[in-house]
Amino acid sequence: MIDDERNLVDRPVGRPRYVKGIATLLTADALPLPDRHREYVSHTVFNEVADDIRHGRALAGHRATAIVVLWALDAWLDARTESRLTDDASQRIDRLVAELTPAVEDDGGSDAAPQAA
Repeated sequence: MIDDERNLVDRPVGRPRYVKGIATLLTADALPLPDRHREYVSHTVFNEVADDIRHGRALAGHRATAIVVLWALDAWLDARTESRLTDDASQRIDRLVAELTPAVEDDGGSDAAPQAA
């Protein structure tokens, strides 16, 4: 145990327990999302903005990172409790994207969504 001054007060007997890294939560077994979604979550959790957020240096990006992390948490809870939180989150994300995406002029019939640059 460590006290308020960060001094080691008590050492556990036997082998110390280690915390697994967050990357273990982003494997296919741990996070039940399609591969491309899991890769997106992984990128968002480990990019420079998220690194700065985790280390208390970020001035922006908290909300966007939190949304992705909460969506991943919803997927994890869905797999373990059958809560269907990601269904609701997906609908909300679709509405948000529709609101934030500028209207695209008719390009001659293509139904494809605009690609990010």
